[in-house]
Amino acid sequence: QGEVELTEHLISLDYHETLHPHRLRYARGLLEGRFIGQKSPASGKVYLPSKGYDPIERVPMTEADDVEVEPTGTVVSYTVITPVQYYGQQETAAYIRASILLDGSDQPLGQQDIHDLPIDEFRAGMRLRAVFRPPDQRDLGELDNRWGGTGTVIERWEPTGEDDIPFEQFSEHVY
Repeated sequence: QGEVELTEHLISLDYHETLHPHRLRYARGLLEGRFIGQKSPASGKVYLPSKGYDPIERVPMTEADDVEVEPTGTVVSYTVITPVQYYGQQETAAYIRASILLDGSDQPLGQQDIHDLPIDEFRAGMRLRAVFRPPDQRDLGELDNRWGGTGTVIERWEPTGEDDIPFEQFSEHVY
């Protein structure tokens, strides 16, 4: 028997996870410029994006439970991101990352980057509307089965001009 020899090799592993059917319908909706959530047959709550089941009532949801949610909503929470500068950094200006409770949904759409609105004028309760990119510029990016992102289908969020919503009306959606 010969001696065992150890060697070092640089390797990488790339894998592709197929989207679950409910997430695929959500993704197709985004590419069409629509938000597709699911309404629980047990609680009536609308989840966007859905996990394919009602997480409170623990009942599965199917394509029959799909609903379209409005592209307008209320800012329920946000933070100002000031990028840490490092070599190769692309983002240099401070921007907002917000959670927006879309009209008709019971779950905020998180991680929405806001670059076009003044930080000092941004606030919880503010009413916003999604402006989708032209269809040929929409990309789902790193949308997967775990995170409810929107890829790069949204060009920007703009104020609707409506009055702010009082905190008491969305307080249960703040985390």
